[in-house]
Amino acid sequence: MLDLQATGKSLLQDPPGYNGTTEYILKRAESSPEALDLVQKTETMRARKMQEMSRGPGKQLMTNAFMMFMSGSGLHIFSIMMTGMALMAPIRGLMSTSAVFQPFENVDGLMRAKLTFVALNCVGLVFGLYKLHTMGLIPLQSSDWISLLITKQPVELLGVSI
Repeated sequence: MLDLQATGKSLLQDPPGYNGTTEYILKRAESSPEALDLVQKTETMRARKMQEMSRGPGKQLMTNAFMMFMSGSGLHIFSIMMTGMALMAPIRGLMSTSAVFQPFENVDGLMRAKLTFVALNCVGLVFGLYKLHTMGLIPLQSSDWISLLITKQPVELLGVSI
């Protein structure tokens, strides 16, 4: 194994244009206006990336809606697979919200970005649930629950006894 920092000094040189980490730049920011400008540009870029991540599920909505429309409302393997994928993607997105936005913990507007992300995933989930409804897999009609109705017992019986 090759140890590139055995002497405390890196054996590799930084690539051209590399300015160091954000913390290093922040230390130099008081003495250099260029470094402060670089920090502001970096934070702006992180905020844009965060907004892009929050709008990510919205880019899939129309594609999923079109695919669910084209798969039909019958119970076929293709329509079941499309509905399953349309339901699982938003569920996975909702479960991983904190992991998706973990790199952006210090950026302003984090809560708004998370709410946008959750709302777009919920819209995708509603598309999938509507598709399940059109396929007849969600029991919403009274006829779906007829087996649970209590039958009336007759008050009087007529019949011939032998």
